[in-house]
Amino acid sequence: NLHGVLHQYCQGNYVWLIPLSIWNFPLWLIVKLFNVSVVIGNPFCMLWSKLYFIGLHIGVAYFSQLICRRFNVKSYLAPLLILIAPEILISAEYAGQDEITYIFCLFAGVYFALCERWVIAYILCVIAVSFCPIMFLPVTAIILYKEKRVLRILFYEVGLMAPLMLFEFAYRKDEIYQIMKRVYLVTLNLILFINVQISFRTRFMKMPYFIQVVHHVFDVLWRLHH
Repeated sequence: NLHGVLHQYCQGNYVWLIPLSIWNFPLWLIVKLFNVSVVIGNPFCMLWSKLYFIGLHIGVAYFSQLICRRFNVKSYLAPLLILIAPEILISAEYAGQDEITYIFCLFAGVYFALCERWVIAYILCVIAVSFCPIMFLPVTAIILYKEKRVLRILFYEVGLMAPLMLFEFAYRKDEIYQIMKRVYLVTLNLILFINVQISFRTRFMKMPYFIQVVHHVFDVLWRLHH
Protein backbone atom coordinates (compact mmCIF):
# COMPACT_ATOMS: atom_id res chain seq x y z
CA ASN A 1 0.00 0.00 0.00
CA LEU A 2 2.52 2.56 -1.18
CA HIS A 3 -0.10 5.26 -1.72
CA GLY A 4 -1.60 5.19 1.76
CA VAL A 5 -5.07 4.05 0.73
CA LEU A 6 -7.42 3.67 3.70
CA HIS A 7 -7.50 0.05 4.83
CA GLN A 8 -8.59 0.07 8.44
CA TYR A 9 -11.02 -2.82 8.01
CA CYS A 10 -11.14 -5.83 5.71
CA GLN A 11 -14.58 -5.90 4.08
CA GLY A 12 -15.06 -9.65 4.05
CA ASN A 13 -14.24 -12.57 6.27
CA TYR A 14 -10.69 -13.52 7.14
CA VAL A 15 -10.73 -16.96 5.50
CA TRP A 16 -9.41 -15.80 2.13
CA LEU A 17 -6.37 -14.33 3.89
CA ILE A 18 -5.22 -17.79 5.03
CA PRO A 19 -3.66 -18.84 1.67
CA LEU A 20 -2.15 -15.37 1.30
CA SER A 21 -0.63 -15.69 4.76
CA ILE A 22 0.85 -19.06 3.81
CA TRP A 23 2.27 -17.50 0.64
CA ASN A 24 3.84 -14.70 2.69
CA PHE A 25 5.23 -17.11 5.29
CA PRO A 26 8.77 -17.01 3.77
CA LEU A 27 8.88 -13.26 4.42
CA TRP A 28 8.04 -13.83 8.07
CA LEU A 29 10.65 -16.59 8.22
CA ILE A 30 13.34 -14.30 6.80
CA VAL A 31 12.53 -11.68 9.42
CA LYS A 32 12.68 -14.18 12.28
CA LEU A 33 15.75 -16.14 11.20
CA PHE A 34 17.94 -13.37 9.86
CA ASN A 35 16.58 -10.44 11.86
CA VAL A 36 15.94 -8.52 8.66
CA SER A 37 13.75 -5.46 8.94
CA VAL A 38 10.95 -5.76 6.41
CA VAL A 39 8.52 -2.89 5.97
CA ILE A 40 5.29 -2.93 4.02
CA GLY A 41 6.66 -0.53 1.42
CA ASN A 42 9.66 -2.73 0.60
CA PRO A 43 9.64 -3.37 -3.20
CA PHE A 44 10.63 -7.04 -2.81
CA CYS A 45 7.84 -7.70 -0.31
CA MET A 46 5.33 -5.93 -2.51
CA LEU A 47 6.44 -7.95 -5.55
CA TRP A 48 6.29 -11.23 -3.62
CA SER A 49 2.71 -10.56 -2.49
CA LYS A 50 1.68 -9.41 -5.97
CA LEU A 51 2.98 -12.68 -7.46
CA TYR A 52 0.29 -14.49 -5.46
CA PHE A 53 -2.49 -12.51 -7.17
CA ILE A 54 -0.75 -12.71 -10.56
CA GLY A 55 -0.63 -16.50 -10.23
CA LEU A 56 -4.34 -16.69 -9.43
CA HIS A 57 -5.11 -14.37 -12.35
CA ILE A 58 -3.18 -16.61 -14.73
CA GLY A 59 -4.91 -19.64 -13.16
CA VAL A 60 -8.36 -18.19 -13.91
CA ALA A 61 -7.33 -17.61 -17.54
CA TYR A 62 -5.92 -21.15 -17.74
CA PHE A 63 -9.09 -22.81 -16.43
CA SER A 64 -11.23 -20.67 -18.74
CA GLN A 65 -9.32 -22.16 -21.65
CA LEU A 66 -9.77 -25.69 -20.29
CA ILE A 67 -13.52 -25.10 -19.85
CA CYS A 68 -13.80 -23.93 -23.45
CA ARG A 69 -12.05 -27.09 -24.61
CA ARG A 70 -14.54 -29.25 -22.71
CA PHE A 71 -17.21 -27.78 -25.00
CA ASN A 72 -15.02 -28.34 -28.07
CA VAL A 73 -14.53 -24.60 -28.39
CA LYS A 74 -10.94 -23.78 -29.32
CA SER A 75 -11.10 -20.28 -27.93
CA TYR A 76 -7.94 -18.41 -27.07
CA LEU A 77 -9.89 -15.19 -26.81
CA ALA A 78 -11.39 -16.05 -23.39
CA PRO A 79 -8.08 -16.31 -21.48
CA LEU A 80 -6.68 -13.35 -23.40
CA LEU A 81 -9.60 -11.12 -22.41
CA ILE A 82 -9.29 -12.28 -18.80
CA LEU A 83 -5.56 -11.52 -18.71
CA ILE A 84 -5.89 -8.00 -20.12
CA ALA A 85 -9.18 -7.01 -18.44
CA PRO A 86 -8.53 -3.64 -16.73
CA GLU A 87 -10.99 -4.26 -13.88
CA ILE A 88 -9.25 -7.53 -12.99
CA LEU A 89 -5.78 -5.99 -13.20
CA ILE A 90 -6.81 -3.12 -10.94
CA SER A 91 -8.71 -5.31 -8.49
CA ALA A 92 -6.20 -8.16 -8.23
CA GLU A 93 -2.68 -7.05 -9.10
CA TYR A 94 -2.95 -3.42 -7.98
CA ALA A 95 -5.44 -3.38 -5.09
CA GLY A 96 -4.98 -6.97 -3.89
CA GLN A 97 -8.70 -7.54 -3.40
CA ASP A 98 -10.17 -10.94 -2.65
CA GLU A 99 -12.31 -11.46 -5.76
CA ILE A 100 -9.63 -13.28 -7.75
CA THR A 101 -9.24 -15.91 -5.00
CA TYR A 102 -12.80 -17.22 -5.03
CA ILE A 103 -13.21 -16.73 -8.78
CA PHE A 104 -10.18 -18.97 -9.25
CA CYS A 105 -11.80 -21.63 -7.04
CA LEU A 106 -15.07 -21.28 -8.94
CA PHE A 107 -13.45 -21.68 -12.37
CA ALA A 108 -11.41 -24.64 -11.18
CA GLY A 109 -14.53 -26.16 -9.60
CA VAL A 110 -16.49 -25.80 -12.85
CA TYR A 111 -13.70 -27.47 -14.81
CA PHE A 112 -13.37 -30.44 -12.45
CA ALA A 113 -17.17 -30.80 -12.36
CA LEU A 114 -17.21 -31.01 -16.15
CA CYS A 115 -14.50 -33.68 -15.87
CA GLU A 116 -16.73 -35.48 -13.32
CA ARG A 117 -14.07 -35.28 -10.65
CA TRP A 118 -16.70 -34.43 -8.10
CA VAL A 119 -14.70 -34.59 -4.88
CA ILE A 120 -12.14 -32.03 -6.05
CA ALA A 121 -14.89 -29.90 -7.57
CA TYR A 122 -16.91 -29.90 -4.34
CA ILE A 123 -13.89 -29.04 -2.19
CA LEU A 124 -13.11 -26.08 -4.46
CA CYS A 125 -16.76 -24.99 -4.27
CA VAL A 126 -16.69 -25.11 -0.47
CA ILE A 127 -13.52 -23.01 -0.47
CA ALA A 128 -15.11 -20.50 -2.86
CA VAL A 129 -18.17 -20.09 -0.61
CA SER A 130 -15.94 -19.85 2.47
CA PHE A 131 -14.00 -17.04 0.81
CA CYS A 132 -17.17 -15.23 -0.29
CA PRO A 133 -20.79 -16.22 0.56
CA ILE A 134 -22.00 -14.72 -2.73
CA MET A 135 -20.45 -17.74 -4.46
CA PHE A 136 -23.24 -19.85 -2.94
CA LEU A 137 -25.45 -19.10 -5.97
CA PRO A 138 -23.12 -20.13 -8.83
CA VAL A 139 -21.83 -23.07 -6.79
CA THR A 140 -25.43 -24.27 -6.32
CA ALA A 141 -25.68 -24.42 -10.11
CA ILE A 142 -22.67 -26.76 -10.15
CA ILE A 143 -24.33 -28.99 -7.56
CA LEU A 144 -27.58 -29.08 -9.55
CA TYR A 145 -25.56 -30.03 -12.61
CA LYS A 146 -24.52 -33.23 -10.81
CA GLU A 147 -27.31 -34.00 -8.36
CA LYS A 148 -31.08 -34.11 -8.88
CA ARG A 149 -32.21 -35.72 -5.61
CA VAL A 150 -33.55 -33.13 -3.18
CA LEU A 151 -32.10 -34.60 0.02
CA ARG A 152 -28.66 -34.95 -1.53
CA ILE A 153 -28.85 -31.38 -2.77
CA LEU A 154 -29.73 -30.13 0.72
CA PHE A 155 -26.86 -32.17 2.18
CA TYR A 156 -24.38 -30.60 -0.23
CA GLU A 157 -25.78 -27.12 0.38
CA VAL A 158 -25.35 -27.49 4.15
CA GLY A 159 -21.80 -28.68 3.54
CA LEU A 160 -21.11 -25.57 1.50
CA MET A 161 -22.05 -23.27 4.36
CA ALA A 162 -20.61 -25.33 7.24
CA PRO A 163 -17.04 -23.86 7.23
CA LEU A 164 -18.41 -20.34 6.92
CA MET A 165 -20.82 -20.88 9.80
CA LEU A 166 -18.00 -22.26 11.95
CA PHE A 167 -15.98 -19.16 11.16
CA GLU A 168 -18.88 -16.88 12.05
CA PHE A 169 -19.33 -18.72 15.34
CA ALA A 170 -15.62 -18.56 16.16
CA TYR A 171 -15.48 -14.81 15.47
CA ARG A 172 -18.87 -13.89 16.90
CA LYS A 173 -17.17 -11.89 19.68
CA ASP A 174 -14.35 -10.47 17.58
CA GLU A 175 -14.87 -6.72 17.75
CA ILE A 176 -12.94 -5.80 14.60
CA TYR A 177 -14.72 -8.44 12.52
CA GLN A 178 -18.16 -7.36 13.75
CA ILE A 179 -17.36 -3.71 12.98
CA MET A 180 -16.12 -4.76 9.55
CA LYS A 181 -19.43 -6.48 8.79
CA ARG A 182 -21.30 -3.30 9.68
CA VAL A 183 -19.01 -1.24 7.43
CA TYR A 184 -19.63 -3.75 4.65
CA LEU A 185 -23.39 -3.57 5.20
CA VAL A 186 -23.38 0.22 4.95
CA THR A 187 -21.29 0.09 1.77
CA LEU A 188 -23.50 -2.58 0.19
CA ASN A 189 -26.70 -0.75 1.05
CA LEU A 190 -25.31 2.49 -0.33
CA ILE A 191 -24.25 0.86 -3.59
CA LEU A 192 -27.65 -0.81 -4.03
CA PHE A 193 -29.41 2.42 -3.18
CA ILE A 194 -27.39 4.46 -5.70
CA ASN A 195 -27.98 1.87 -8.44
CA VAL A 196 -31.73 1.97 -7.84
CA GLN A 197 -31.77 5.75 -7.73
CA ILE A 198 -29.87 6.06 -10.99
CA SER A 199 -32.54 3.92 -12.66
CA PHE A 200 -35.70 5.43 -11.16
CA ARG A 201 -35.05 8.84 -9.68
CA THR A 202 -36.07 10.72 -12.84
CA ARG A 203 -39.46 9.00 -12.85
CA PHE A 204 -40.48 8.53 -9.23
CA MET A 205 -38.31 10.73 -7.00
CA LYS A 206 -38.75 14.45 -6.53
CA MET A 207 -36.23 14.83 -3.71
CA PRO A 208 -32.74 16.06 -4.79
CA TYR A 209 -30.40 13.13 -5.37
CA PHE A 210 -27.69 14.24 -2.92
CA ILE A 211 -30.24 14.60 -0.11
CA GLN A 212 -31.58 11.10 -0.84
CA VAL A 213 -28.08 9.59 -0.55
CA VAL A 214 -27.34 11.39 2.72
CA HIS A 215 -30.72 10.39 4.12
CA HIS A 216 -30.16 6.73 3.25
CA VAL A 217 -26.68 6.67 4.81
CA PHE A 218 -28.00 8.09 8.08
CA ASP A 219 -30.92 5.67 7.97
CA VAL A 220 -28.58 2.67 7.65
CA LEU A 221 -26.33 3.96 10.44
CA TRP A 222 -29.32 4.48 12.71
CA ARG A 223 -30.56 0.92 12.06
CA LEU A 224 -27.11 -0.54 12.78
CA HIS A 225 -26.85 1.43 16.01
CA HIS A 226 -30.24 0.23 17.24
